[in-house]
Amino acid sequence: MKNKTLYYISTPTFIAAEIAILMCILFAPHSEYSCYAAIVVVLVYSLLFASDKPKVMLMQLALVCTLAADTFLVGLTTQVQWLAMTAFFVCQSLYFARLLLELKTKKWLVDNIAIRLILIAAAITAAFVVLKDKFDYVSAISVVYYASLIHNLVIACCMIKKSPMFAIGLIFFLLCDTVVGLNSAIGTYISISETSFIYQISHTSFNLAWTFYVPSQTLIALSIVDATKDKNSENRTEKTK
Repeated sequence: MKNKTLYYISTPTFIAAEIAILMCILFAPHSEYSCYAAIVVVLVYSLLFASDKPKVMLMQLALVCTLAADTFLVGLTTQVQWLAMTAFFVCQSLYFARLLLELKTKKWLVDNIAIRLILIAAAITAAFVVLKDKFDYVSAISVVYYASLIHNLVIACCMIKKSPMFAIGLIFFLLCDTVVGLNSAIGTYISISETSFIYQISHTSFNLAWTFYVPSQTLIALSIVDATKDKNSENRTEKTK
């Protein structure tokens, strides 16, 4: 890392800020402002560590897409859900590209691209079959995004020793989006009794989704610092040739 002083000053400050913002989200009024602030701080922190490494730049660009998505969800007075989900899908596509840089052989790379395409096709088909006349762009891009996140998580967990914070961050990301997805689907696409366990999870008395989301984005941003330390990241791509 080129600037250790910057790291030792900014990182504890960043973590403390995210913890404080999460407390505001959970306990203070007008939490939508705190929600948006949490993601702004994440992006600002990540951009402190400029690098010419492709892996780092892909992750920073993904966090830009995350902020764009949250702008359409919580940053504006009116939600624009289709734009938000599109931005989240682009975010996961960039994380996928970042993970592909870690793969050891060309066969692994080709296999995972094929798996990705199959998962996307299967997700769209399943959504169409289940939702029928309720199937629309938002439902399609949502299931494609969710499938992409799961695929990214599987790959990240397979190489968790290389970037544990990134893998754990994606786990929290998945938990967050599971809660959000259930909340959005219930009453719109599916009907579930209010006494059911699934309904209780998606309608907690506190903001469960952001309880997962803030740690997820914090860990992903922190993993960027690890990526800047990796001197071998550029060389791995040569092994795929």
